Amino acid sequence: MAFGVIVFLVTLWMAISMVYLTFVELLQWFALFAFVGNLLPYVRSGLSLGMERFEWFLFNLLAVGPFLWSITLVLNMTVHGPERVYVLPVRGLDPVKYWRHHDAKLQMNEITQEQALSGEFGLGGPEGSQLLTGVAEGCLGWEVRTWPGKEE
Repeated sequence: MAFGVIVFLVTLWMAISMVYLTFVELLQWFALFAFVGNLLPYVRSGLSLGMERFEWFLFNLLAVGPFLWSITLVLNMTVHGPERVYVLPVRGLDPVKYWRHHDAKLQMNEITQEQALSGEFGLGGPEGSQLLTGVAEGCLGWEVRTWPGKEE
């Protein structure tokens, strides 16, 4: 169960920086996965494993829930559709944090993969170099940042 808590914290840290989901949505999904195990009949599941009811509840909350939630989020982050590359307007700006704080997506200019690889947008702008970021739709429909920022 302690390992489940560690997995939960690491996945939460990754999801906060990469997935376009609000904190409330992340916690709602966690609550779903943490309590879905309690819907199984206790006599056939928890009692057959030698657990008391409270132990079964905590096992689902602290072990099963975090692992299912983590697998779902990691699957969404790793299996995604085609990437769209954007030029960030300000160097070092995190588009996911901006989206969470302002409840609106950051206005970014979309460029092609070829332009990103050519280094055409690596130099220029008032700050010397701009940062590129990639965004794609994950297999579960949540948008993810595919590469957090790559200086060209």
